[in-house]
Amino acid sequence: MFDYWRYWNARFNQWCKRHLYIPLIKSGWKKFFAQQAVFLLSDLFHTYAYYFAFKKILLGGMMTQPLLGRVIERIIGRGRGGNVFFWCFTIFAHAGVVIFSYEYLNKLS
Repeated sequence: MFDYWRYWNARFNQWCKRHLYIPLIKSGWKKFFAQQAVFLLSDLFHTYAYYFAFKKILLGGMMTQPLLGRVIERIIGRGRGGNVFFWCFTIFAHAGVVIFSYEYLNKLS
């Protein structure tokens, strides 16, 4: 399940690792906090893209992903069930959230 998120955007991943994660680790940050800093940067980039799509700011949407992933992994496991859940969520729920957000935010405007 986490392989998709790790590899979907390899260039951004490599840039973050080279310019943010490794320098933070070398300066003494714990691995967990360095990972969260990289994820926060990714969240900010997605928020920026979301703003241009909908002209509204939605902070922190991606910050729930690691926690949700860990919870699902503990409940379902890393095997086929986790994969099925992940792809169903990615295909249906993500598209639904985007459509719902678009409609909701247009009503507010």
